[in-house]
Amino acid sequence: MKTLALLAFTLVAGTALAQTQLFDRSEVGATDAIDWTQFGAAFDQVASGATGFTMNGAAFTVVTDNSANMERRDQDNGWGGNFATGAPLLWNAASGGVMVIELDEAVTAFGAQIQNDYFGPFTGRVQAYDAGFNLIADFTRSGDSTGNGDDSAVFLGVRSDTANISKLVFSVDGSNSYAINGVDLEAVPEPATMLALGVGVAAAIRRRRVRS
Repeated sequence: MKTLALLAFTLVAGTALAQTQLFDRSEVGATDAIDWTQFGAAFDQVASGATGFTMNGAAFTVVTDNSANMERRDQDNGWGGNFATGAPLLWNAASGGVMVIELDEAVTAFGAQIQNDYFGPFTGRVQAYDAGFNLIADFTRSGDSTGNGDDSAVFLGVRSDTANISKLVFSVDGSNSYAINGVDLEAVPEPATMLALGVGVAAAIRRRRVRS
């Protein structure tokens, strides 16, 4: 009985999902992205609850937890921070609202750079939720807010063992004003893409067998 119980525990533990923090955009392995220019030019307001689309056409909604409007800004055009020159940004407009991105299609990984509106050290926070709005990841990272425009804004990202991330949350601890740049996503391939990949692999295996 003890052996069976141990085996059952091992099987359950082996299926537990894990999430890891990402520290650089290259770690996302992006297959999709969110470009904030779809919501207009710098200084245009973005209503909480606005619907947009990723570069691959997947729908998402961006909200603040207090329903306050956000604003579009660009590095060096309405935002004198340390993002890359010209980077399109989404600012919570000093409303104090936590910025939330709700995805129609779950992803495996995501991330963006973030900067506090006030120069100096700060702590950025990124959270991930599954489709049932269960918190599955909560990570922080120290950053330094400057006006250098040198792409040194701190990166916050999350990776999961499976495509179960449906809600992305960005914030700065103790701050009511901050911005993020474009969000990179690792999305699940469409069924047709997966089928094409499978056919390609099968063909490669057949060719290898013929040659051998």
